[in-house]
Amino acid sequence: MEIKVFAFAFLTLALFGSPAMSEETIQTSDGRSIILKDDGTYVLLTQPSKAATVDEMAFVDVVVDANTLAGKRIETTGILRVVGGFKFLYDTNGGFGAYIKVETDQLSRESQKSILVNCADFSKACTVHLGGKVGIEYGVTSLFADRLTID
Repeated sequence: MEIKVFAFAFLTLALFGSPAMSEETIQTSDGRSIILKDDGTYVLLTQPSKAATVDEMAFVDVVVDANTLAGKRIETTGILRVVGGFKFLYDTNGGFGAYIKVETDQLSRESQKSILVNCADFSKACTVHLGGKVGIEYGVTSLFADRLTID
């Protein structure tokens, strides 16, 4: 009799005691923890720590150190210019010799619209603070922006 009760208890636990869906917790490269669920949804557990994942850098340092910064997340300030469909960041100290090409696909629609409304006029300076990952495309320093503040 004891064996039948034990078998019944074991079978009940095996069938109903374990969750039907499994969840996986992952850590992203920017420090966030996310639970991935079997139904395709996710839960964001933590926000990245700005101090731990972002280096605030002067524009000129980003340009000079671009090769060593490739793939790293930084924040910098500069003057944003829109030329056709391209965006370029220049030093706030003037001069248009050095620039960083800015990719805005990761910015929100509102941020992208704000750039076109506030920064497309070449007659006035549009000072911005950008955050994102540094990349090198065809020998050109690029910033894949995911954060924007227009001063």
